[in-house]
Amino acid sequence: MSEEKRVIRTIELKKDQFSEITPESDLENIVEQCSGIMDEHGFSDHVDAINKGKANSEAYYYAGMGVLHATSALTCLSEEKLSDAVFNAMRAVHFQNLAIIRHTPLERDIWAGRKARKGALKTSEAKLKEQLERRSLYVEECRLRGKAESMIPRWVAAMEGGYSGSGLVPKKTVDNMRRYLQKHKLISKK
Repeated sequence: MSEEKRVIRTIELKKDQFSEITPESDLENIVEQCSGIMDEHGFSDHVDAINKGKANSEAYYYAGMGVLHATSALTCLSEEKLSDAVFNAMRAVHFQNLAIIRHTPLERDIWAGRKARKGALKTSEAKLKEQLERRSLYVEECRLRGKAESMIPRWVAAMEGGYSGSGLVPKKTVDNMRRYLQKHKLISKK
């Protein structure tokens, strides 16, 4: 990014603005926001929203759960049950996030229709070729040691995985190695 396009923004906060940030105010904000989502869907009571939205996992269900946990956290704070308050506050934030995600229409979602910048990890041709060469060397070594043809995949998997013996290799790993070696014609198919 060039220097001309960079914008530096500063935020000036006064000391009294920091005093507004409290656990109680945060929990009250969660209750307000989740209540707003429930109101948009026609629910004024969080219990009704939870009961009616549970089957479909609707936004108002998550909003109701957020209200439930936020109010529980507020009562636990007032009773000084701090571990319960922390648990309920954590759950309230979780359900608030789920409600917001479910509530956001696809047209307004800024990520809708976009692809990730990084694609799935692709193994390069050089790495695949190196792996094939290494495994073919392992197969030749097993043949020189006189291993049975049926045991070669187990021994190759043991050598590649760093196992101390061939008996320690999981069956799934051996089966995957057998398919690989047969596919590349390093061992014969039965």
